[in-house]
Amino acid sequence: MSNETIDQEPYSGRIIIHSSIIQEVSKYPNIFDSIREYVANAWDADADRLEISIEENFLRIEDWGTGISDFEGFWGVADQHKSGIVLTPKFKRKPIGRKGLGKLSYMMIGNKMLIETRTAYKAEYSDADFSTSKFYVKPRVRVDEVLSHKGTQITIRDLKVEIKKDELNKYLKENLYGLILPIACKEHPMKIFVNNEKVSPISVDGTLGIISTPLGEICCNLKPSKTSKIDALFRGVKVKEVNPAPTHPARGFFNVDWVIPTLDRNNFTDSEEARLFYAEIKKYVLQHIPAKNEDAPKDLEKSIRELSKYIDEFLRDLGILPPNTMPVSKTSKPNDLKIGGLTELERKNQEIDEKEHEHTDERRKRLQLKILKGKEKPLKSGYGINLVERKIGKEKPAVVTFKEEKLIIINLDHDIIKNIHNLRPIQKNIALLPLLARGHFHILEFFRDITGYEEYVDNMVSTIFSRLISD
Repeated sequence: MSNETIDQEPYSGRIIIHSSIIQEVSKYPNIFDSIREYVANAWDADADRLEISIEENFLRIEDWGTGISDFEGFWGVADQHKSGIVLTPKFKRKPIGRKGLGKLSYMMIGNKMLIETRTAYKAEYSDADFSTSKFYVKPRVRVDEVLSHKGTQITIRDLKVEIKKDELNKYLKENLYGLILPIACKEHPMKIFVNNEKVSPISVDGTLGIISTPLGEICCNLKPSKTSKIDALFRGVKVKEVNPAPTHPARGFFNVDWVIPTLDRNNFTDSEEARLFYAEIKKYVLQHIPAKNEDAPKDLEKSIRELSKYIDEFLRDLGILPPNTMPVSKTSKPNDLKIGGLTELERKNQEIDEKEHEHTDERRKRLQLKILKGKEKPLKSGYGINLVERKIGKEKPAVVTFKEEKLIIINLDHDIIKNIHNLRPIQKNIALLPLLARGHFHILEFFRDITGYEEYVDNMVSTIFSRLISD
């Protein structure tokens, strides 16, 4: 189709712009930040598709949005014409732009900006002369004369810098993935192409979470890692990397809608909203991400050790099982046997009995080897029951017991266990004791028929709580 314009009711208008506005735009740190502004404008125009074409002497950005219906509003610089929009009309997105400064970022890219746009009922061409502070608009004869779809095509000519496709692709993946993935708008993300190649965003495979605050929600997706790399997103656009809790490294993002970024979008404004945002994400990281180089908080191990001691005392006092029938872990040491009331001879007799069944119990042995294999150093109870802290999956219970292996696993992936270190000492014991008590009785029930199982457990918990408070 022809790119020629015809003189059919052309019109012009004045661009009111202050010198300070030019200075603000000049703060964009690099050329890709300028291109980011055009992508944000397409997002605000309800575009579901955006194509960027890089040629030797021009850059073209074309979106499949609603088009520009009012060039006076478009060329109105810093008039805050977007600030009153809560949601876009078609896709119900929260707008990214506010002051209309993005269009001026072309000054970092080239010397001339040409615009073709098409709405539902008209098509127009426009350019501007900032030396005279005037813009010009020429309507097209036919609505499909240049664009075959609704949207806007911006061409920047006489490029001042070289733009490399691979570098731009990488920038979009790392900084605008919140628009490509269903983050800023779950139902209607945007497809972005660079020289006909679709931009595939970085993978986000952490745990989803929502932080409720008086000003609104903060959505996040985090996973523990050796080094911290957390992106703070404003409505899907990366503003900066944050490290709210260096002792709890993680990877992922926090997406916020209500903290206002600086004009160059490389920080947040110094405000009460920003201070609340940083405080809340720090609290969330401390609660949900384990400390660096720790598979489990040390205070959790301390609580388990203390409660295990009380449970051993309760079992001895209760006399549920005679000492010579107490179960013994295969990894127990002689001193564990003495505490449990067993002798070395009795242990050997038990091993002989087990050898007689080893050919018919191969599966149990393989399972035992798999379970006990690991870097964790088990905590052994007085009756030879092993307690191990291990990550076995969020979907598994907080405490998992294996009767034949005499093993209790405290699941570090479970929410109760992950948040245990945020509780006061007595609260830790309240949360852990019923779990450990049931774990012990689950194993003991295999070796002797214990009637009134729940009654024994409740009795144990009540008695131990009394001793804890007394001590």
